[in-house]
Amino acid sequence: MKQSLLSFTFIMMLATPAFSQLGRNTSFPHSNEQTVTNSAFRANHSAINYFAGRPVESNKHNVSALRTPFDPLSTDVIITNIPATNFRNVKIAAAFNGWLFAAYSMNDATGGGLGAAKSTDGGLTWTPFFGVTSAGIDYPSLDLVVAGNTVGTISFYIAGILNNGGSYSAWVDKFNGNTGAFMGENFNEGSANTMYDIALATDYVNPSFVSTGYSVAVIYTRTSAPADSLIYAVSVDSGTTYINRQAAFATLAYLRKADIAYGYSPNRNNGRYFVAFESRVLSTDDIGNVGFIYTSSDPTTTFTTAIYPDSADAGMRGLMRYPNIACENDNVNADSGQVVSMITVDRKYSSTDWDALSLISPISVNATLSNWHRLDIDNTVNTDVEGDVTFSTANSMFEVTYYDSSLAKLLLVKTGLNLTSASAWTIVTSQYNDVTTNLAAPKPQIVVSANDSAANLAWNAEGISAHGVPMFDKEVVTVSVHDLAGASGFDKPFPDPANDEVNFNFDLREQKNVKLEIYNMLGENISTLDMGTIAAGEHRTLVDVSSMEAGIYFYRYTAGKQLVSGKFTVTH
Repeated sequence: MKQSLLSFTFIMMLATPAFSQLGRNTSFPHSNEQTVTNSAFRANHSAINYFAGRPVESNKHNVSALRTPFDPLSTDVIITNIPATNFRNVKIAAAFNGWLFAAYSMNDATGGGLGAAKSTDGGLTWTPFFGVTSAGIDYPSLDLVVAGNTVGTISFYIAGILNNGGSYSAWVDKFNGNTGAFMGENFNEGSANTMYDIALATDYVNPSFVSTGYSVAVIYTRTSAPADSLIYAVSVDSGTTYINRQAAFATLAYLRKADIAYGYSPNRNNGRYFVAFESRVLSTDDIGNVGFIYTSSDPTTTFTTAIYPDSADAGMRGLMRYPNIACENDNVNADSGQVVSMITVDRKYSSTDWDALSLISPISVNATLSNWHRLDIDNTVNTDVEGDVTFSTANSMFEVTYYDSSLAKLLLVKTGLNLTSASAWTIVTSQYNDVTTNLAAPKPQIVVSANDSAANLAWNAEGISAHGVPMFDKEVVTVSVHDLAGASGFDKPFPDPANDEVNFNFDLREQKNVKLEIYNMLGENISTLDMGTIAAGEHRTLVDVSSMEAGIYFYRYTAGKQLVSGKFTVTH
């Protein structure tokens, strides 16, 4: 680890005192439906030659033409763009050190395909790893996760549904997070039946006791007469071998979207995978019920019997679509002493009024319908849809982004692990997209990077001739406050960019232990200043950066239970 000797000067300034599915559905948990094994289906995807160097136009503009690193949610960034190429299904993931990865489907005159890109500077610039299309194929669904706790072990996984002229396959590919090199395809299942959606999750932050390194879990939905099925498989050896393949759920209804998340807490430290799925009565329906299941004891066990959380509220029952799930995954016990789960959904109130709602259960393991509660995110006359949710391990909060199509805005909200009211949402921003004329079906995505506690946001914008363009924005400065009564004020560092010296000003409302940490873009700790117990009042810390290499650095202030983080730039 590179260490830099920084000079700190601490100055004390003027001190001041201080939910059952409606009748028709029959469930076949863990059914004996058979897998179609057809090498042709497998070859259709695995024969793809991933390559770098395709003329993909990334956003490598002058940084000054983008956004100032400290302006939260400012100028939108284009992840990639090729004329006459339609990019869709953008997904985003964050590594432990703040590196960001994006995956997306591509369609052009030659056919369909997929691509991936990486950013090592917090999303300011993106470098494409590969972009490939092939005649006659399409990728209607993709997902992406990142795993690894050191720079050398970072891997990213892309899961997809391949449609090759009506023949389908579900697959998971592994890539080197440093070089983008293809490392293998260890899960691939083919079928002559339609596959709909696929999702990934990993436990690398708090691995299950059955994991060697970490686990990666995949689910997908498919038609399989007479029942639609939700298929699950897991690798507990860091993405090398997928085992315990099972039909996690089957039904006479119609399964569409599904999502998966890993849940862990000190009191539930086996670790489990939790799944939310959409079940429709008719294939032509645009709404239905939301189901919830989980691996009963650990990632390798069978799934529990489904419950339908939307049945818990008459105003939601059978009116749902587009479920996404996030689960508590940290070393903090919630007030319930259990893993907390949240499912975001679209609720159809009328043909012209959709609402962004969520369902939350403070007790996820052995949960009953009574444990699930409705939590409105945006219940207005506007059409609010396409919500995505993540759990921030950095600050133990649920964070949600969604699309207000009435106002053509993308919003970001968050709430704590322990809810204080039925509508306990904090609006971070009521609009982070700069342009309101290029949104049709943005399907925004959110992930929080652990190194700076910031929300990273990606979505699909509409380009020329309705060609999709993957976009990015970032909440650069995030404050996580666990003790609001004693919250203190922290100014942004200045000057920024800095040449020789940076000032960090803060105002303590009460006496606290204060620590300042500085990290480089690799997530390596450059230096730590433990100031000890500081009296209430205004204070300044001067940091000598004259010996630091030019670039972007992260800072993290800890004052008691309060955490403040952000970036600053060094130039010489």
